[in-house]
Amino acid sequence: MSYVPPHIGSCEVLRHDGRVNTSPCPISTVLFDADGVLQFIGTPWPEALAARGGEEFARELLATEGTTLRGEVSLREFLQGLKNRLSLDQDVDFLMDAWWHATVDQDAWDMVRELRRFGVRTALATNQQVERKTWMEDELGYSELCDERFYSCDLGACKPEEQYFTLILHRLGVEPCSVLFVDDNLDNIAAASRCGIQTIHHPADAGADVLRQELSEWIPGLM
Repeated sequence: MSYVPPHIGSCEVLRHDGRVNTSPCPISTVLFDADGVLQFIGTPWPEALAARGGEEFARELLATEGTTLRGEVSLREFLQGLKNRLSLDQDVDFLMDAWWHATVDQDAWDMVRELRRFGVRTALATNQQVERKTWMEDELGYSELCDERFYSCDLGACKPEEQYFTLILHRLGVEPCSVLFVDDNLDNIAAASRCGIQTIHHPADAGADVLRQELSEWIPGLM
């Protein structure tokens, strides 16, 4: 049976900044990024990486990590290669420890559950390596949070690649305009918008109160 979205959205929703959301169809599904949206990351990621392996390590990793995010190579293997290439003294376990730091925003998680009670389908839409996906599922409990989970390492595509979003839309089987995507990265927001998805740019680690206000502009009654 195909999914039928509840009529809880509006074609025109007044935003707190005075602009109007003009989605042609009600919101059926909300896609949530993890880091910076549903979980606090604390230290900005480039700084956290530099603290582990130095600024050159951080720059090189951020420029070339796509193979790990698409699940083409393990994080451990990738870091070992980067360590060798940069002649780093730090061992791989020390470098990998940077990935095991995030604090769940329980109030944001409660809001996800609330959306599900509204009849809105919820989905995790996050860039993660296989190792960190496993950690998030087993240690943080993401396996029970959303209706759907779209990890980049499972899809074989990562944000901000448009293919990441087209694959999600295909699996959801809904119109792009009925999907709302929440992320703290403007490049990811732009890619989703190009695919016809509605978007919210959520400031990193802004917390659940800000998230609720943002979502309520698209889903009346959430406040």
